[in-house]
Amino acid sequence: GSGLAAWLAVAEAVAKTRGPIDLFCSSGHEWEGYGAEQFLRSPAPRPDEVGLWVHFGANFATRDAHDLGPRLRYLETADPQRYLLGPPDMQDALRRHFAGHPGLETPYLSSTGGAGELKTLIDHGYERLIGVFGAHRRHHALDDSLECVSPALVLETARAMNNLIVEHLASSV
Repeated sequence: GSGLAAWLAVAEAVAKTRGPIDLFCSSGHEWEGYGAEQFLRSPAPRPDEVGLWVHFGANFATRDAHDLGPRLRYLETADPQRYLLGPPDMQDALRRHFAGHPGLETPYLSSTGGAGELKTLIDHGYERLIGVFGAHRRHHALDDSLECVSPALVLETARAMNNLIVEHLASSV
């Protein structure tokens, strides 16, 4: 979905900006964080070896909708039922980069927990992480289709995440 598309775009941009950087992508949150669990069983880096773990959840940039009874009318605005979290020292940067992004403009502390694979990572001690997670109206329903996603919203949210990551990498040199 929108998280994977954004991850690919941001990974390419960050690699061009920063040069060599370790990246990985997992899937399987539908199966109680299966992808993250499998990665953590491999020779995954320990939490203290991770500079920043960034999670792009399935509800990264899905569209909001008006509920018109048996059908939805999708809007060009983001569904606000998405959440952003991160460590205490990144809260100001998260607020600044995601100002005006429905649901993401008020980040939570990563210590409050998350959902899906993000929760799995937190439960395994990864504290240097930021992530977007949530569930839109048709999340995993039979009619969860491309109509639920807006390329413009994916680009807008990916741009904010990219800018945040690039700023973080520049300040951690």
